[in-house]
Amino acid sequence: MATRTKTIADLLRQKRAGGAKAPIYRRLHVSPQTYDAWEAGMYVPSPEHGTKLAEYLEMDEREVAWLLYVSSKVANSNRAKGL
Repeated sequence: MATRTKTIADLLRQKRAGGAKAPIYRRLHVSPQTYDAWEAGMYVPSPEHGTKLAEYLEMDEREVAWLLYVSSKVANSNRAKGL
């Protein structure tokens, strides 16, 4: 069975682990609606958010850049499938 690559949405949900969202979207300097869309996988953060995401997720900026790319490919694939 193939292992699915984690997306930014997966990592955001995992990091929050059911905790409050308000401190997170404030830290990332985005609206609650934007954060919710990211976490739900409806939208992928733009590369401009890479530094803040890397700090929040405690990851290297290059890793986050790669995950943003992968996440965008997954999102585009899901849209093409009508998901």
